[in-house]
Amino acid sequence: MATTSLRSSILGGYRRLLRLRLQVFVGDQYAIDQARLQLRAEFLKHRHVQNPDELNGLIAGIREVEEMFSENIVQARLNDAGNYEVNLKPEVHLKGKEHEMMTHVDDRLVGDTVVVERSKASKEDDGGCCGGGPGDEKN
Repeated sequence: MATTSLRSSILGGYRRLLRLRLQVFVGDQYAIDQARLQLRAEFLKHRHVQNPDELNGLIAGIREVEEMFSENIVQARLNDAGNYEVNLKPEVHLKGKEHEMMTHVDDRLVGDTVVVERSKASKEDDGGCCGGGPGDEKN
């Protein structure tokens, strides 16, 4: 009986993740489709699990993915100036992450992979990621 309840929780988590991917990747059909394929593959890989401890571990994994989708993934859109804009919701995307450095996506590609470089932060760096540093003269 407990196994049936755990399996129901897992199926509910699968449905929640499928709905959440639509919100996270709104307007990006490729990402929506790829997320669906990956979610389905992961759930099918574990469909024969019967052990309650393993099922509880899978439920914990579902919760982690839900948190990652809702708090750690943001979409960037190319604007008319050739820059990418990101709409962050501080109460969601920056909660508990005040100590983390910003990253930027470099326009160089390595194969099909976008290169992401971590910004360098030091005590001498007074400009942050968005200007105000050396060479950024204000008139």
